[in-house]
Amino acid sequence: MKFGIIGPGNIARKFADAVRRLDGVEIVAVSSHDRSKAKKFAREFGISKVYTDEKELVSDPEVGAVYISQINILHVKTALLCLDHYKPVICEKPLAMTAGEAEYVLSSAERRHVLFMEGMWTLHLPVVRQVKKWVSEGRIGTVKYMDADFTFYAPYENERLYTPKLGGGAVLDVGIYPIAFSLYIAGEFVKTRKSSVYVGPTGVVEMGASLLQFTNGMVANCSFGIQGNADNLAHIYGSEGRIVMPEFWSGHKATLYDQKGDVVDEVADPEPNGFIYEIRDFIDAYEKGLTEVAPTDHHMTRMCSKLMDGTRWDGGIEASVRTD
Repeated sequence: MKFGIIGPGNIARKFADAVRRLDGVEIVAVSSHDRSKAKKFAREFGISKVYTDEKELVSDPEVGAVYISQINILHVKTALLCLDHYKPVICEKPLAMTAGEAEYVLSSAERRHVLFMEGMWTLHLPVVRQVKKWVSEGRIGTVKYMDADFTFYAPYENERLYTPKLGGGAVLDVGIYPIAFSLYIAGEFVKTRKSSVYVGPTGVVEMGASLLQFTNGMVANCSFGIQGNADNLAHIYGSEGRIVMPEFWSGHKATLYDQKGDVVDEVADPEPNGFIYEIRDFIDAYEKGLTEVAPTDHHMTRMCSKLMDGTRWDGGIEASVRTD
């Protein structure tokens, strides 16, 4: 598969590094309104074509699929452009600023029967999938409660994170990780949601938590933030044991304990770049003629978008920042 990248930033660098680790995949074009930035990226990763207009990239017949990694507020516009040209897409999370926008993009992809995936790479990691298998097999009994935290400290000088009109804030940037992870583990619909957030002086959510209860009764506490370093652990508690994951979003290790606290099982993955797994799953779906990629299918994206809208509304923030 031949990818074109729109938005050559730090996340795109991780994507490009993952592509270099895979056989049968290459990046043939990159686009940025900043030509010098695009040229530098192209030199670093051996990309032959540089564009300053994303329309030129998506019109390139050599580009078989597009990876979108621009700032959050540009995702929808660029995704629709790609779909108009019937290009399969991996769009970095979050897909959109609101659930309504996400629905518009997903419906567009579905009408055109074009492969489209939100880049929630965590759910494609082998360790995360093994944890899901443990839960599904009843290794810790009936799951009653889980928590997942993704919190780090970013100074106010980080314009992207602290500017509302750029789609900043902790909910969209890192809150999506514990929310998506909880949805994946639960495998159920959310029955109720209660959120509390701290809104900082720039008008974005800086810290917060969302308490979800699912139709099977399980409760998930999802915490997130950009104004404090935390342990970033995930715990899943069942009637017969528990699972602990350090830095769950990176999926390097998980340990299963019984109720006595003894280690029953462990799984680890030393792979430094977890993006390789979502790319493999995307290519596999493409080769099978599918239009969605499990477990980050369209239902997952729809659910996450609605929950992130609700979390911001609970903090008094209207979930809409589109300016075009």
